[in-house]
Amino acid sequence: MQRKLSRTVRGRYLIIISFLVLSILAVLVFFSIRILRTTVESRGKAYMESSLHMLARQVDQEYRHILQISQHMTSEGVVGQQVNEILRAKDSYDLWEAKRVFTKSLQTVTAIGEQVELALYYALEDGEVFASTYLPRTDFSLSDKLKTVRNTRSIAFHAIHRSQSRISDHPVVSVCWNDTFVNEKEFAIYVEVRSSLSDLLQEMNVNEDSDYTLLQLTRTGDLCFASDPDFDTEKDFRPMLSGESFGMDGSLVWCRQKSDSDFFYVLVRSQRLFYTDLIRWTQNLIAAVVLSLLLLITAVVLFNRMILRKFQMMVDAVDAVSRPELILTSERTGLTEYDRLMDRFDRLLEYARLLIREVQLREEEKSRLELETLYYQINPHFLMNSLNTLYWLARLNQQKTISQYVHHLMELLSYSLGRTGKEATLRSELDILREYVALEQEKHSFHVRFEVEEGTWLDAPAPRLFLQPLVENAVNHGMDTEGTLTVSARREGAEVVIQIEDNGCGINPEKLSQLQNMDAILENGGIGLRYAVSMLRQFYGEDAQLQIENLPLHGTRVTVRLDMWKEREDDSSAAD
Repeated sequence: MQRKLSRTVRGRYLIIISFLVLSILAVLVFFSIRILRTTVESRGKAYMESSLHMLARQVDQEYRHILQISQHMTSEGVVGQQVNEILRAKDSYDLWEAKRVFTKSLQTVTAIGEQVELALYYALEDGEVFASTYLPRTDFSLSDKLKTVRNTRSIAFHAIHRSQSRISDHPVVSVCWNDTFVNEKEFAIYVEVRSSLSDLLQEMNVNEDSDYTLLQLTRTGDLCFASDPDFDTEKDFRPMLSGESFGMDGSLVWCRQKSDSDFFYVLVRSQRLFYTDLIRWTQNLIAAVVLSLLLLITAVVLFNRMILRKFQMMVDAVDAVSRPELILTSERTGLTEYDRLMDRFDRLLEYARLLIREVQLREEEKSRLELETLYYQINPHFLMNSLNTLYWLARLNQQKTISQYVHHLMELLSYSLGRTGKEATLRSELDILREYVALEQEKHSFHVRFEVEEGTWLDAPAPRLFLQPLVENAVNHGMDTEGTLTVSARREGAEVVIQIEDNGCGINPEKLSQLQNMDAILENGGIGLRYAVSMLRQFYGEDAQLQIENLPLHGTRVTVRLDMWKEREDDSSAAD
């Protein structure tokens, strides 16, 4: 049968076209599905990690706020000292005055920041509530009723739960802090703050048409909280705490992040919704393949019919008249249908190219969004610490210091938010670095030296705030309060060399071994280092280098090399 087909024009055409079309379709289907699966998985992973990071950051902030309040309520805090005064009161007037000041202090402390649902002192010896902002529930207890995700020597971090206040039923986070006051009186300090987790999760699930569930796990893998009340709490969660921070377990997809309080957040969703985009694109691809096959069959049928008719006309003409001149060249134009079939394949290939280009654009957009997210997340602790410093400076009424501090802070914030209206240059980066160092010197007593070689090269464009995280690491992690920080910038031929040195304790050798190059920094570095490397890569490409090393005696040096005039010098040498 195969030999018989190969001896005819129709047979050869069918064999060649069938082989060609099936090969192209097989390659397109194979690579399209692989590209789609990879894209969907990487994008879904990025979305989940970004969502979990936002949720974890919000809940951690709520825990930090509770700790700040509870510190004021300890025996050495502002409110706790008033409790001591109540316990020391010798007559009714002193007791009345101490309670009045205590109530005012407690209301002031709990009125700052997030909404405090309940704050109280629980007398451990008596088993009764000593004082509280609102009335607790009648069944209030500090027993095992509240699940603990982290337990230190004196502080218990409770998982998200319903408020223990009589006037509220909101989800809250809480801590319990045991402390001893005067007269050896032992109190449990309980503080809870309303959690916005439920609202954030609901908004995410609506916007992304998903079914996210947030879990709180202890370090040993015990489940303490699940945002979905129908979630299977009997699962073994220990595999989620080992290995990679992202994985799949049965019908679930999960990602993990460690909290500031040394327990774990795990975000879970179903695989079915995770692969929704892949299923939809696969269905579209199958439909396109089926449509292409139908078009191919139609074209082949039409082509064969036209070829056979023309051959029959030629045979009839030869048999009837035996005059070759009756067979006109114009009668043999059956290749038109063949060209149309090729046009259809060209359109199919163009569709595949457009699909691949769409995937590339989505990947580029995803990278841009991740970089912007990293940019706006860069060290929020700095802003909080600065505002806290400003608050205490105001308390001390040092007006000149406050005005200087506020001026530096305004300059730094205005530049970081891009509101100066000017393009960032190496000069502006070094100038704003001086503003940042001036801010840090209000909190630390370190010395600083700027050694900047003047030149027009300082006016070259540069990424915004790529040096600040490097200096911040040196100030906050490298030096002690009496250290020396040196920032130098100079041009060496076609390169600009910027070095940041400190005479601090240096970096742990094991940690330093994980930061040997820019790729390693992107994988193992902190937020600041990853931000600096990402900005250098995006702005300069392969013409930028960042190296971290310990100095021979003590301290750390970070060297940034920018090969900014490479192309210009290559062109001039070529002209010579």
